Amino acid sequence: MAARTRLPVPELGLVGICAVWGLTFVMVQNAVADIPTMAFLAYRFIAAAVLVAVAFRGRLRRLGRDGWRSALTIGVFLTIGYIFQTLGLERTSAANAGFITGMFVVLTPVFGAVFLRHRVGIQAWIAAAVAGIGLYLLSGNGDGGHLA
Repeated sequence: MAARTRLPVPELGLVGICAVWGLTFVMVQNAVADIPTMAFLAYRFIAAAVLVAVAFRGRLRRLGRDGWRSALTIGVFLTIGYIFQTLGLERTSAANAGFITGMFVVLTPVFGAVFLRHRVGIQAWIAAAVAGIGLYLLSGNGDGGHLA
């Protein structure tokens, strides 16, 4: 009897998450073609805020002044990021928007080294380079195309 091979669950999960993440750019681009960007973001994040408020109401009640200050600061930066990203989807392709967004993850070690003076090991630099190349290829620009 042949040995039964296991499905690579973590790998399949990672591919699935990446696919969903990538599809959201197309879905958001289609949505903002039909309704104004700020209205779309309001619908999206008011619904999310209500769900989070209900699901985590106990933790939110115990959150101190510093916690709320930190949450509001992070919220401001996330709001700005989502506004610019969604406005960008009105002016470029979903693939380019995904590439630009994904590059922020790739550039994290660079930002840490430059702005926070963190020591970044060679493995992180190599991983960032490989991830950047992978993002470029996944965005459909590895076929001699260009980002435009």
